[in-house]
Amino acid sequence: MNYPPNPPASTGPAPAVGPPGPAAPGAPEADLLALAIALSHRLPLTPLPPHLLTLTARLVQAEAVALWLAQTEQRCLDLLGSLGLASQPLTALRRPAYADPVLVSRTAHRATPHQVPDLDQAADLADPDRAMAWSRGLSSLLAVPLLTPGEVVGVLLWGARRPWHFGPAVFRRAQAVAALWAGTLAREVLRRQGQQQARHLRLLSEVAELLTATADSEQLVARVCDRVAAVLGELCGLGLCEPGTDRLRLLGLSARSPDLAARARAALAAQPPRLGVGLLGQVAATGHPLLIADLRREPLPLALRSSLESLGLTSTLAVPLRVQGKVIGVLSIGTVSPDRRLTPADLATAQTLAVLSAQALESARLYAAVTRERQRLTVVLDRAPFGVVIAAAPDGRIVLVNRPVVALVGRPPQPDERVTDHLSACAIFTPHRRPLPPAAWPLYRVLAGRPEARAELVVRCPDGEERVLRDQTIALPGSADSERLAVTFLTDITAVRRAERLREEFIAIIAHDLRAPVTVIQGYASLLRTWVERLQAPETVRRAVEHVHTSAQRLGRMISDLLDASRIEARRLRLELQRFDLVPYLRELLARLRPALEPHPVRLEIRAPSLPVLADPLRVEQVLTNLLSNAAKYSPPTAEITVEARQEDMMAYVAVTDRGPGIPPEELPYIFERFVRGRRRPAEGLGLGLYIARGLVEAMGGRIGADSRPGQGTTIFFTPPLAGWGP
Repeated sequence: MNYPPNPPASTGPAPAVGPPGPAAPGAPEADLLALAIALSHRLPLTPLPPHLLTLTARLVQAEAVALWLAQTEQRCLDLLGSLGLASQPLTALRRPAYADPVLVSRTAHRATPHQVPDLDQAADLADPDRAMAWSRGLSSLLAVPLLTPGEVVGVLLWGARRPWHFGPAVFRRAQAVAALWAGTLAREVLRRQGQQQARHLRLLSEVAELLTATADSEQLVARVCDRVAAVLGELCGLGLCEPGTDRLRLLGLSARSPDLAARARAALAAQPPRLGVGLLGQVAATGHPLLIADLRREPLPLALRSSLESLGLTSTLAVPLRVQGKVIGVLSIGTVSPDRRLTPADLATAQTLAVLSAQALESARLYAAVTRERQRLTVVLDRAPFGVVIAAAPDGRIVLVNRPVVALVGRPPQPDERVTDHLSACAIFTPHRRPLPPAAWPLYRVLAGRPEARAELVVRCPDGEERVLRDQTIALPGSADSERLAVTFLTDITAVRRAERLREEFIAIIAHDLRAPVTVIQGYASLLRTWVERLQAPETVRRAVEHVHTSAQRLGRMISDLLDASRIEARRLRLELQRFDLVPYLRELLARLRPALEPHPVRLEIRAPSLPVLADPLRVEQVLTNLLSNAAKYSPPTAEITVEARQEDMMAYVAVTDRGPGIPPEELPYIFERFVRGRRRPAEGLGLGLYIARGLVEAMGGRIGADSRPGQGTTIFFTPPLAGWGP
C-alpha cells in the first residue's frame, strides 16, 4: 500500500494515513495465533468475551476497540462490544444506520477502511465520533470493514491516544485481524439468519395449527396475535374492514407487556382507524404492505409519526389481508425495543401470516354463515307440518331430520346414522299392506340415481300406531353423484285417508243399494226390447225401449265403477292372483274384443316368446278393456290401435297406443286421478276408468303410466310382475 507524503488531516480512507511514524513494534505472533484459534471456535458474541477484545486491541497496540455487526437488510450496524470506551458517549453509536455521517457507518456503506490520523486536525468528524474519542483521550481512530465476498458483515474500530498511530505496519496488522473477525461474523450472520428462519417457520407452523383449531373469528385472531407478539414483534394487532363503511374494526390485539397493550388500545380508541388514515387505514386503502424499519429515520407524515411514537414504537409493519383479491383487513406488527428492528424477512413472514389468516377468517365467516343458515333452516323445518329427511349417498347417511320425523320415530338420529338404522324400529308397508324393502323406498331410489320418486307408505311406529304418509323425494340440485343428497318430504295423510275411507264406504253402501233396483230395471228393459221386436211395435216405441235399455246398462257400469273405486280406496279389493302366460292370453282377449272395437283395426305386437305373470286374469282383462275402449273413444274413425307386449327387467310390459289428438302436458300427471276426464272430446262416464286401472295394477304389484304428445297419439302402459313358470 502506498502512502502519499504530507496528507491533509481528515477522516478519509485509510490508505491516506499520513507520514509514517516510528515503526510500531510487532504484535506477538502468539496473540495473533491465539485470536485465530479463539475465533475458530463457536463462541458467544452477545455478550462478546472480553479477552477477544483485549487481543484485538493489543494486536494493533490500541487503547480502545469496538465491534459492530452489520444488519444488511436494515442497512444499519449493531454494537456487539467495546473495550476502553466510555458507555455514555457510545450510546449514540449503538445502532447507527448506513446513512449516518459517523465513521463506522461510512466504512460499512463504502466497504473501505477509514481513519482519523489526528483528532485535533479533523474538521469534518461527526459529533458522536468526537465525543466518543474525547471521553477517553483518544487522538487517532481507524475503522476497517469486515468483508466477505460481496458483503460487509461488520466493522472494527480502534482508538489510540497517540496521533498518527496507525501507520502502514499497524494498518496491515489491523487488516489481518479484520479478516479473522470477518469469518467469525459471517458465521454469526448465517447462524442468526438460520435461527430467524427457524423461528419464522415455527411461527408459521404454530399459526397454521392454531387456525385449524377453532372456527370462532375472535378466538382465532387472538391466538394469532399472541404468537406473533411473542415471536416476531412486541405488539401485534389485526383489524377487519367493515363492509359499507370506511372504518376498520379491531378484532385482536396482543403485546408482550400489559402497559403496551393498554396504550395501544387507548390510542386506537381515541382515533379509530379509517381507510386512508393512519398505518392500518393506509395499507387497507392501498392494498400494499408497508415496512418502517426505523421510525427515527423514515420520512413520515407528522400525524402518522406522532401516533406511532405515542406507542413508543421503534419499527413497525402492516400487511393487507386479501380474499379473492379484495382487502378484508390489515395485520400490523411493531417493536419498542431499541435493539429490535423489523426486517424485510419479517415482512415476508408477516405476508405469509396474512395469507393464512385471511383464508382462516374467510373459512370462519363461511362456517358461521352456513351455521346461521342451518339454524334458520332447522327452525323453519322443525315448525313445518310435514317431516323432512336429508340423506347422503351412497348408504343414506342422515344429514338432517326435523322434529316431526323425530316424533314419528321416537328418538333423534345418532351421528352418521343411516336412514335404515334410524327407522329400524318402524315397519313400512305399501298401501296394500305388503312389506316395502329399503331399496324400494323413494329415498334410496333417488340416491341410486333417479331425479324424483313418490310413494304412499303405511308406517307402523314403535308405539304401535299406524300412520299413512305421502313420501315425495327429490335429488338436491347441484349435488354430484359421489356426494348426492336426497330430500324426502313426508306428509301425514292418515286423517285424509280415514275420511276418504268413510266416504268410500258410504259410496259403496249407496252403490250396493242401487245395484238391486238397477239390475231389475236392466232385466225388464231387456224383456221389453224382446217383446217390442216380437210384436213389431212402432219405431218410436222401439227407440224408447232401446234408450231405456242402454241407459240401464250405463248406470250399471257406473255403479260397478263406484264399487271398484270404493274398494280400491278402502284397500278392500279382492284379487285372485294366478300364474298364466300373457302371450296366449292377449291373443284370445283381443280376438273377443275386436268386434266391439270396430271400425278400429287392432294390431298386436308381441316381442317375447312367453310372458309368465302373477296376476288376476279378470282384473287384467278389466284394465285392458278400459284402455282399449279409451283408445277407440279418442281415436279418429278407422284409426289403428296398437297393443305391444314385451319383457322389461322383472316385469311384463303391456302398452296400448292410439292415434288420437294426444293429452296436453299439463293434464298428463292427473289422468289417473279420480273423476278426471280428458278434454280431447266430450266423453261419457264418471272419469273413474284410469283411476280404477291404476288401483288394479298397483294392487297386483305393478305400475301404470302414460306417454303422450299432442297431435301424435297417446300410449298407456302397465307392468304386471313376472312369475316363475313351471309345474
